[in-house]
Amino acid sequence: MNRASLALQAAKAALNVRQRLHVGSTSPVCVLDAATALGIETWLVDIPSLDGMYVQGRPATILVGTHRPTGRQSMTCAHEIGHHAFQHGSQIDEYLVADKTEGRTPEEFLANTFAAHFLMTRGAVAQGLLARGIATRQATPEQIYSLATWLGVSYTGLLYHMRSALNVIPRPVADCLLKVEPKDIRATIADRLGLARKAGEIIVADQSWTGRPIDGQVGDFVCVPVGTSFGDLCGRLDGTVITLTTPGIGRIYHKTLRWASFLRVSRQHFAGLADYRHLEEVEDEPTDQSSQSASTALVPSDAV
Repeated sequence: MNRASLALQAAKAALNVRQRLHVGSTSPVCVLDAATALGIETWLVDIPSLDGMYVQGRPATILVGTHRPTGRQSMTCAHEIGHHAFQHGSQIDEYLVADKTEGRTPEEFLANTFAAHFLMTRGAVAQGLLARGIATRQATPEQIYSLATWLGVSYTGLLYHMRSALNVIPRPVADCLLKVEPKDIRATIADRLGLARKAGEIIVADQSWTGRPIDGQVGDFVCVPVGTSFGDLCGRLDGTVITLTTPGIGRIYHKTLRWASFLRVSRQHFAGLADYRHLEEVEDEPTDQSSQSASTALVPSDAV
């Protein structure tokens, strides 16, 4: 297969889907919301061996495994949207090839490359770098990490895409940054803020965070500018850190910076229809066997 031709085809398809969704090329995108807007029923499922699955039908269905980091889940969902866009038919992805745009078949390469360009357009990456004052030749791990959280992708996935597809960062710089583990970046931020190292994800939300809501799970932390206001029940603000405490939707705002963003919090490792992930919790009811199996009902037995 001619990978250069396939890559161009995937990039064009990603931009076309964004245009259908009325999402600008310089904006980030919430991929779960995008799937719903495209009429695809999207489920988050508690299946350790599954990265993702696309089921062709009416409606089309996407399953995303919850046993992966958030950025990986976003790439998986975008990958499955790629299968949908190219009408590849039903596909099971038990384990994607890390965050690189590789694939053993033309269909997998197309879907992987589509996902990268859908989530990380050249315009969105350039806008994110400019807004945060990041010079790629002197970029630090924390700067790339903050850009990745805004785009909703993984640190390593962003670096691979910036280096190999977009050519916006020198290869030696990218290779050096790739030697830094995301967990070590989070540990550095946690130590500086006095947070427990083994706590949840750390989301860096500054005044440059625009274009999509801030999404997190219970137990995650959101770093915000000094002077930020937040008083909703889904989180607790302490200085410049919001600890996410319960599912729900809140609003962060900073009067001086004239900046605001919605904050959406889901249950930790939520499994169910993606549209319901931010609903506030109700009193626990007796466990029903049928509800326990809901997350796997759409998956063939040989995929589990």
